[in-house]
Amino acid sequence: MPAWRIIRQKRAGFAATPGQDALRPSCETAWRNLFLAGGYVQNGLPDSIESAVRSGEVAARAAGRQRV
Repeated sequence: MPAWRIIRQKRAGFAATPGQDALRPSCETAWRNLFLAGGYVQNGLPDSIESAVRSGEVAARAAGRQRV
């Protein structure tokens, strides 16, 4: 299994405005072995538990496509 790390932020959040929504990052990054997941990631839902779950699923699928 490749190396991995989970990073948690206890007080993370953002203003759920239309302008701020456009700034939300996607799950993919410039590094092929780093994916973002959480309520703040762009996934079509406002920041919520459901949004975090959906972004985790999207990140897991993206990571699965990156098999070496």
